[in-house]
Amino acid sequence: MISVAGAGLDTNYRGSAATASELAQRWLIKTALVDFALQPIVHPLTGVLFGVEALLRGFEKAGYSNPQGFFDEAFAEDALFIVDTSLREKAIAKFKRIDFHDKLILFYNYDPRILEMPDYRPGVTERLMTNFDLHPGQICFEINEKYPIDSHEVLKGFTRNMKERGIKIALDDFGSGFAGMELLYHADPGFLKFDRFLISRIENDARKKNICAHMVALCRMQGITTIAEGIETAAEFRVCKDIGFDLVQGFFIQKPQTDTAELFFVNEHIKAAADSGQRRRLNDVELIQREILQIDTIGIHDDVRVLLDKFHDQQTFNFFPVLDEQLRPLGIVHEKTIKQYVYSPYGRELLSNKSVTKGLRTFITPVPVADIHTPQDKILEIFLANPESEGVIIVQNTEYFGFLNAKSLLNLIHEKNLALARDMNPLTRLPGNTVIHGFMSKVLAQAGTFCYFAYFDFDNFKPFNDRYGFRQGDRAILLFAAILRRLVPGDFLIGHVGGDDFFIGQESAARNAGAFLRLVEEIQANFNEEVKPFFLPEERAAGYYASTDRENKAMQFRILSISAAIVELEPGRKPEKPEDISALLARLKKDAKSSTSGRASAAYQAG
Repeated sequence: MISVAGAGLDTNYRGSAATASELAQRWLIKTALVDFALQPIVHPLTGVLFGVEALLRGFEKAGYSNPQGFFDEAFAEDALFIVDTSLREKAIAKFKRIDFHDKLILFYNYDPRILEMPDYRPGVTERLMTNFDLHPGQICFEINEKYPIDSHEVLKGFTRNMKERGIKIALDDFGSGFAGMELLYHADPGFLKFDRFLISRIENDARKKNICAHMVALCRMQGITTIAEGIETAAEFRVCKDIGFDLVQGFFIQKPQTDTAELFFVNEHIKAAADSGQRRRLNDVELIQREILQIDTIGIHDDVRVLLDKFHDQQTFNFFPVLDEQLRPLGIVHEKTIKQYVYSPYGRELLSNKSVTKGLRTFITPVPVADIHTPQDKILEIFLANPESEGVIIVQNTEYFGFLNAKSLLNLIHEKNLALARDMNPLTRLPGNTVIHGFMSKVLAQAGTFCYFAYFDFDNFKPFNDRYGFRQGDRAILLFAAILRRLVPGDFLIGHVGGDDFFIGQESAARNAGAFLRLVEEIQANFNEEVKPFFLPEERAAGYYASTDRENKAMQFRILSISAAIVELEPGRKPEKPEDISALLARLKKDAKSSTSGRASAAYQAG
């Protein structure tokens, strides 16, 4: 524990030295009573632990009902610096006890009122980290607008000073107050933590989805890592993952733990939830691995002369990704940013003088980052949203994996389009069986959602083909495909199983059986009306036409119509395999064809 004398408190307090010493001792006794719980912050696509947030616990033992009262009183008595220094040491010590701490970052809530304390001085964090054999890049100070820093210049100076010392900055509780955007602009953080207000019930709130999606996109343009806080349900996690949050945190991931042995490097239930959403034949990861560029990197603490030598030896690329101590990308250093030194007298000497350049951090340019498991279309969106960027850095489990530039992204898009074309029905250009099967596998794996499937089949299509020919039969199929495109919402899957069989599917956070049934009815009614011109006027008037059945016997058939089999899946009552749903749809299709409405529906029942 830090001593009173070691903290430099015996000369800086407004009162006498004895009073200052007694006050500091009293507060050190209080800090000895409290503890920290560490809450995991994980990657939503892999379940891998990125870092932990230190949350104060046991403040009741020190006589306070909440942490804010604890810090407010310390501030009022000019003891906040010694209190925070003691707590910082305690949090770092607990962090060091994690078996795999060398791969993690400690997120620590920093009260900016510390800067107002009479005994405040910088450099304490580096000394503590050195004492515990850690590096400054393993700690991130979380700041928010609860205690505003006196001026924007002070804030910018503070954050700039932290970054130059290698300490990361996170803006906490974004979306909970009124000065969030202003603080975001002036703080220029490395991380942005979205408040629980924006995450709570996000699956049922389109406005929250839109706000978060646009802010995540903005942060990617600025090179800011996004964290969704307070995730408490599977539905919230799924939406945050789909929006593209870089990291997630909350009770659904894991509650804060006072025992570091209860922390796991891979959160298996998050990994399983992420894996379930990636069961698709069009494997974007394989495509990315095929096109990714392996560009040499440079470490943040490397001498600038190493960078100059790399530029001299490397003729293919004019930039290098910069990595921190944990192999996580910080951005790139472009050759053009150091040309003013290279081509000036004594340029190499100036570059090597850290009092002039403050090392490689001076020359880093932010670049958008995406995990290798990010869908290819989202990576393309990231690239298009950053037109001035050299490309996109690809990471795996937050560590640098490679680089995608414009050419490799174009190759990626080309390969993906070819793969999609192979899975499209050549007549209707709708997704075929492979995509339908992948969609069903994905939604079956989502535990907390409702699912709705409809299977459409033309009634007596063979006699129609025999009577009017295959060309007219193709036109009827194209007509139905056009009706589906016109009526079915964009977030549904529309598929062409083959021949005269079609499929639509929906995944919903809320029960939607009534609306889905009305959609099916509308599709049938539109087809029944729009197909009439395919027949002769007298056939339309009679409601039937003459043709032959499968045994070549002359018969009369009703004007062409379509039957629909409908299946509803409730949360917690889903089969493991799409084949179980296909079998149920096949049975319902027979019932639909014998029904006067042309429809048959059922909720899935196991067994």
